Amino acid sequence: MLQKKVLVIDDSETNLLLVESMFESDPRIRILVKSNGKNIVDYCMKNKPDLILLDLMMPEISGFDVLELLQSHSVLKKIPVIIISALDGQAEMKRAIEMGANDYIIKPIDFEENTQMILKILGLD
Repeated sequence: MLQKKVLVIDDSETNLLLVESMFESDPRIRILVKSNGKNIVDYCMKNKPDLILLDLMMPEISGFDVLELLQSHSVLKKIPVIIISALDGQAEMKRAIEMGANDYIIKPIDFEENTQMILKILGLD
């Protein structure tokens, strides 16, 4: 069985573990984790994720910067991106969607609802 790769980019170890736990019992999904957005283009070209879950508030390079890098690359802009952020303002949500994000999840994560959305995007629903 071909596994779908989900890349989680978040500087919080707790959030990385939380997302990993959402899918640990699903053999169809392999979770990749990255604690920052540095070298994201090279990382994605090498690992070829099927979906990216991206935090916005990270040191060094923000999630918006990562999203911009992904969207400026002809191959990587085809990868669906879901923002997962504690920022709950309409301005941030609107900006992320306008920049190419497929959806926006506000932390804390609702396991059941968001797992179904992620499975649907991956074509596993």
